[in-house]
Amino acid sequence: MADRQGGTQKWCPNCAAVTVVKAIVIEAAHTLTIDEPLMQRVIYRIGKEEVHYFRRGQQCQDCFHEWLSAEVPEGLIRELVDLKDRIDTQNAEASSKQSENRNLRLV
Repeated sequence: MADRQGGTQKWCPNCAAVTVVKAIVIEAAHTLTIDEPLMQRVIYRIGKEEVHYFRRGQQCQDCFHEWLSAEVPEGLIRELVDLKDRIDTQNAEASSKQSENRNLRLV
C-alpha cells in the first residue's frame, strides 16, 4: 500500500533493505517486452503463453536506484523454487560423482 511518504514499502536491491519505493515509467522497459505496447504491462513470453506477469518500473526513495519488478502468481514462484532445488540436487550429485571418480583414479 502507498503510504504518506509517496510510495510503497518494498525491498530495494541497492539498499538491501525495505524502503519506500515509487512506481515509475522506465522507457527502456519497452525493449524488454515481446509484441506488447509500452503501456500494456501484461507480458506473454515466447513459447510459454501460460507465463504472464505484471511489470513496472520502481524507484527507491532513499537511494533513487531504478529497476524493473515483476508480479507473478505465487504458484509460479513455488514452481521455480522447486525446479531450482531439483537442479541444485542434480548438480551436487554430479559433483559428488566426479569427486568420487577422481579419488578412484588416484588410488
